Amino acid sequence: FQVFNKSVPVGERSAGGEPSILRKSVMESKEIELSYRERVFSFEFAALDYVAPEKNRYAYKMEGFDSDWNYVRDRRFATYTNLPAGDYVFRVKASNNDGVWNETGTSINIKIIPPFYKSFWFIALATISFIALAYGFYRYRLGLLRIRTKILEAKVRERTSDLTHEIGVRKQVESELKGAKEAAEAANLAKSQFVANMSHEIRTPMNAVIGLANLVIQNNIPE
Repeated sequence: FQVFNKSVPVGERSAGGEPSILRKSVMESKEIELSYRERVFSFEFAALDYVAPEKNRYAYKMEGFDSDWNYVRDRRFATYTNLPAGDYVFRVKASNNDGVWNETGTSINIKIIPPFYKSFWFIALATISFIALAYGFYRYRLGLLRIRTKILEAKVRERTSDLTHEIGVRKQVESELKGAKEAAEAANLAKSQFVANMSHEIRTPMNAVIGLANLVIQNNIPE
């Protein structure tokens, strides 16, 4: 088993002091756990045949990634790069010089750990944080909307009060104008009645004087 074309030590620590990927020999291991950073790894395999080993044939597949077996004739290695995070099973089988395949073969589980930002807990936490931020933003916008609504309501009340005052003033002015109009009409009526009465009062003695004057003229009475 190799990572980045370098053999992996068994049960030892790496140069950085971290535990080795292989706790036991790859032939004894049931599972290999890899980080997403270890994106290039290889397997070498062999089948025993003491008669004509050069006629051995091999096939492998990575369950969860390969859809079918890869028949590679006598090539005895397989390399995978940039596999997505997840669980896989690497299987390999071989045939002898007579072309008889060992269908049982052998296998090893491969688990690729995703980066922390792709882990379930990080995604769940990010989702919860996003929902919390969205809800907080919604509450903030709702608060601003309420404040604006209150300001608008106050302005509407103020404008309504001003309009009510203006309407009251207009009604008072209209009432005063109506009173003045009625007073003027009453004065005109009184004036008309006064003129009519005075005309009647003046016309009666004038008619008497005119009548006497006519009589004097007609009778030639000297003055």
